[in-house]
Amino acid sequence: MPDTEGRVWNYSDAPLTPSGRRRAAEVASALACSRLDAVITSDLTRARQTAEIIGSVREAPVFVERRLRELDIGDFEGMTLPRLREVDARFLPWLEIYFEGRHAGPEFHIPAELSWPGGESIAATQQRALPAFVEIATRWAGRTVAVCTHAYVFQALLCHVVGIDVSRYWAFAGLNASVTLVEVGPDGRGVIRALNADLPPGDLVGGRLPTRSGATAARDVAARDAASTCRVFIARHGQSMAVEDGAPVFSHHPIGLTASGRSQARRLATRLEPVRLDAVYTSDLNRARETAAPVAEVQELTPVVVPELREISLGDFEGITLARVHGEHADFIPWLEVTFNDWFPSDDFHHPADLVFPGGESVVMVYERTIESFLRIVRAHLGGTIAVIGHGWVLQPILCHVIGAPTRNYFRLQLPYAAPALVEVDGEGIGVLEVLNAGCAMLEDDDADAPPAPAVHERPVGRGAAHGRSGDNQ
Repeated sequence: MPDTEGRVWNYSDAPLTPSGRRRAAEVASALACSRLDAVITSDLTRARQTAEIIGSVREAPVFVERRLRELDIGDFEGMTLPRLREVDARFLPWLEIYFEGRHAGPEFHIPAELSWPGGESIAATQQRALPAFVEIATRWAGRTVAVCTHAYVFQALLCHVVGIDVSRYWAFAGLNASVTLVEVGPDGRGVIRALNADLPPGDLVGGRLPTRSGATAARDVAARDAASTCRVFIARHGQSMAVEDGAPVFSHHPIGLTASGRSQARRLATRLEPVRLDAVYTSDLNRARETAAPVAEVQELTPVVVPELREISLGDFEGITLARVHGEHADFIPWLEVTFNDWFPSDDFHHPADLVFPGGESVVMVYERTIESFLRIVRAHLGGTIAVIGHGWVLQPILCHVIGAPTRNYFRLQLPYAAPALVEVDGEGIGVLEVLNAGCAMLEDDDADAPPAPAVHERPVGRGAAHGRSGDNQ
């Protein structure tokens, strides 16, 4: 990172700044609601100091793993930003995204296979770090660890977690000292339960890093970027069903929010209040409209109802009980256990995206029904910031579209009730996932009384609170 003389150091032993230390302490505070069995860190000073602050506050041992260190920029180590601009134009996206607030996108990023002169490529960094990540997942299975690493390592590992090619690393925002929560199996694949979740959405409005260079030209370019993209806060509706004691399951039935769901909707409105929204869109189903109402009210807006965004059709299953599914429809048991009992979804245990509910729809069909409506909304608000309130099986495939994941991997992006995500996308709906499930609730310990998993369902490493980057050392 740039020092006081403007030189860039990736492998530097520069310590955290006072601001970086404060941010690391805030991360430790954000993890206060989670059990933490260990902190595993890169060997670089800024990561180790971040880990030590977290470990001391949480009373967790700290282990150093050298393979988690940041990408090697080789001959660029110690160069100033002006000099780097002159050396090789292929690396300008690196400078402008991480130091000048530019938006990463399909046409503006460092190709994952491009090696820094005398150093590594992002793809090579993934190959170096991935064995360490898998070893962590295996060694600490069933427990919770914090991993303190760096932006490119963090982004590359998230690609592996959700099963996309490392070439799409740029679709995940790698921010300083922020909390990302993944739950993974022994192969390192799993679910992103939260991304940059401890950062207030108001701090990220615009979906980009702050401009650091202070150069007017850089600010102007970043502003032009913002005019060509749309910032979208995406949220699932609040709780509408407490499916227990033989209660039926509904999708298109006009059920409203529970008391808990109404409280969740109000919290969502409060969380988004600092952000100036240009519009609030919602599905036509009651539970989504009731969630959107307080969000729009604090913004002095009227929600725009989009019927095409309604939840998946359960068809003949509308109003079915969980007991009947268990007794008569074995193929749909993963749907129940993942959706209602919070069991870990894996390659071997999830609702397949192409599995059609009898007389209803599949997740793939929902995606095909909703994506054009989402793109029309985005194109109508390029340069602006909006909210879209909908349903899990509508929003998860849309998020897959944003980051370039196949629809079949929808289950790897968890959407709890009324927890906002933030994406910044172009007119094709492609872009960066900045935040997923803002707030600390996802970091709480698992319920000790949760039902046991089925025999085919291997419990993964309990929780991995991965920090996208070390604290600020600039």
